[in-house]
Amino acid sequence: TGIDEHRVFDQVTADRLRTIVARACTTAGVPASPHDLRHGRILLEHLRGVPWARIGQLVGQRCPPSSPRPHARMFSPARQSSTTVS
Repeated sequence: TGIDEHRVFDQVTADRLRTIVARACTTAGVPASPHDLRHGRILLEHLRGVPWARIGQLVGQRCPPSSPRPHARMFSPARQSSTTVS
């Protein structure tokens, strides 16, 4: 099966879950996509000091040790100074 056919829950594929989350964000007036939410989770876990391997597991990264590479731009000093964690 392809990545979009992967079952996240018993009756829900990954593609369907993305659609549900995207519609919920739109309905709630939240200017975010499911991918934006994923990046936000990664950033918050990183700022909390969670090890990269664990972050990769939490967000379903296929190769957890690779998590920092695609998300490195999120952690630039300019970006972090504008990020607030509550």
